[in-house]
Formats: sequence, C-alpha cells, structure tokens
Amino acid sequence: MSLARNIMEDTSKVSLRIAGNNNDVNLNEIIDTITKNIENAESGGHAAAAGAIIPTDKESEVIKEAKRVLKLNSIEEKVE
Repeated sequence: MSLARNIMEDTSKVSLRIAGNNNDVNLNEIIDTITKNIENAESGGHAAAAGAIIPTDKESEVIKEAKRVLKLNSIEEKVE
C-alpha cells in the first residue's frame, strides 16, 4: 500500500498493487472495505490494482483500517 498527498486539494491517494497471478485476492474489494466508512472517500480499480482518494485528514483512520483488513487477507508466497 502506498499513499501520496495532493496538497492543493487536501486529498491523499491510496494505492494497492499485487504482483503475480493470484486469483484469490481482489484488491478492488479490499480497498472498498478499507474505505467504506471514510466520509468523502472514492475508490475503484481492478483485482490486481486498486486505489482510493481520501481526505488527507483521514489518513490515520485509513492506515489503521488497512492494517486490519490486509492482515485478514494476507497471503504468503513461497519462492524456491
């Protein structure tokens, strides 16, 4: 997950990306879950790449919820 601020609009862009072909994870659903209770948040994307625009003052709330949601959806990849 990454965050980037737009100082002119007082918003922050949240971005989720996944590498590889993991059909068990849908980042669009995950970003929707993370931001569903954030007022004035807009989210969208695809299974392998999704994002949201949030008010900058809601960053800490989004980070807290992202940690919770991502932990529930974590995957471990073994590289041999």
